[in-house]
Amino acid sequence: MMTVDSNSERLVAAIPSMTDGQRTEMRRNADRLAAEGTPLQKEAARHIVEALDHHRQSQADALTAHLTSLTVEQRVLEAFRALPPSETDLTVMRALLDHPGSTSAELSQACGWGAQTWHMHFGTMCANRSAYLWPAPRGKDHGKEYFTGIFADLGDGSRWTMRPSVAQALATIGIRKKS
Repeated sequence: MMTVDSNSERLVAAIPSMTDGQRTEMRRNADRLAAEGTPLQKEAARHIVEALDHHRQSQADALTAHLTSLTVEQRVLEAFRALPPSETDLTVMRALLDHPGSTSAELSQACGWGAQTWHMHFGTMCANRSAYLWPAPRGKDHGKEYFTGIFADLGDGSRWTMRPSVAQALATIGIRKKS
């Protein structure tokens, strides 16, 4: 078995202090060397990839431990701290807050859009923050995680209403209904 050089060990030691972008670039370089490098470079690249994988898993485990101690409302706040809302996110949330009991088409219209556009953007907003929102309930129709169900209830006649506790949590970060 080959030994990993001291440069690789320095790179591995630096992983925790790197930004996500730096770790992505490191992985890209390691993958390239694992495929095209000399035997020593390939071994070093495998070592770096293993260290990157270990770091990623450690971060995921730490996040899981942290989130399991939080309420749904606290997880919603964590999600928006980690990934601040875009203008589209704000638009879909305010439409729902301002028009409770509306259908997706009505909420789309309130946003100035057509068809079911509100539903698509609301679902995307939730899915983008899924790492912070789980565990999500299973959808009745498709059996998959239903992250929109964390934020809103879907009632009779396919009418949406923001969960009151989530609306209260959102208000603490300045996202609230107009009135």
